[in-house]
Amino acid sequence: VKADVNAKIRSGAGTTYNTLGAVPGGTLLQADALSSDGQWARIGFGERVGWVYLDLLADTTALATLPQIGEQARTPMQAFYFTTGIGDVACADAPDMLLVQGPKGVRVNLNVNGADIEIGSTIALINQTADYTAFESDAALSQTFSTTLTGKNLPEGTQCEKTSMVMLEGEAVLNDYVSALPIGHKIDSVACRDSAGVTVLTTPWRGLERLTQAELEQFAVVEQLPANVLSYAVTLPSDTQIDSEVRRLFPNAQPTQSEPALTTDEAPIATDEAVATQSNPDTPPQPTSVPPEGTPEAVPQG
Repeated sequence: VKADVNAKIRSGAGTTYNTLGAVPGGTLLQADALSSDGQWARIGFGERVGWVYLDLLADTTALATLPQIGEQARTPMQAFYFTTGIGDVACADAPDMLLVQGPKGVRVNLNVNGADIEIGSTIALINQTADYTAFESDAALSQTFSTTLTGKNLPEGTQCEKTSMVMLEGEAVLNDYVSALPIGHKIDSVACRDSAGVTVLTTPWRGLERLTQAELEQFAVVEQLPANVLSYAVTLPSDTQIDSEVRRLFPNAQPTQSEPALTTDEAPIATDEAVATQSNPDTPPQPTSVPPEGTPEAVPQG
């Protein structure tokens, strides 16, 4: 489909959503869905997905065959549950894990065991499963997640999964775009489901922790995977690379090789650099309490 005039691209199907950028009239756009009210088209915009108002498009006839979706609709594999094993693994063993690799240079939005993330490269996911009572009584988990996990009146038989995400390459954006996960670090989230499989509790991502080189070596198996398995090869980060990325994302941090950096109970607030890569001008700004201008939707010529 082609833009008829200069048009704003928004992060959602409505004028109250942030503006991701704009395209000039005549720009060809790839659309794959319409909003539930049929007034907006979902398009690919740089490394992200955006929405454009139909009245700003030159020919909307072809769009009539596209499916209408709600705000929570996801494409296949954008939302999934997984289990990698029961209990902790010995330090010398490679952990049971799910390796997720997005296309090179493209950010991918996922919902993993009930927790939202946006990744740009390669992560390893590990989880532990137990009933809610066991998780609530775990001192370490109680300290990390506090009242976001403890003191909940959940149905009997509720099962919980603690998902640990390890950033092997690139970075991830968490907690509604206010937290970032740099390479060489891990962070946790807990999600609980009742006996019918309905999610009844999801915590934010918390417990940011830098991994030592010995801990990272547990993931060395990913460097040995054949080329036809991965989209691109993965190389585990060195301490120097981790320090450099921490300084970029968190300028106020003072990482050293002798002690872990950023071992706070909750992931720190990200700077602008934490949300946008330096080479990607189309990344949306941090959400604010003031909605963007709703009209006019078209961008003036010139």
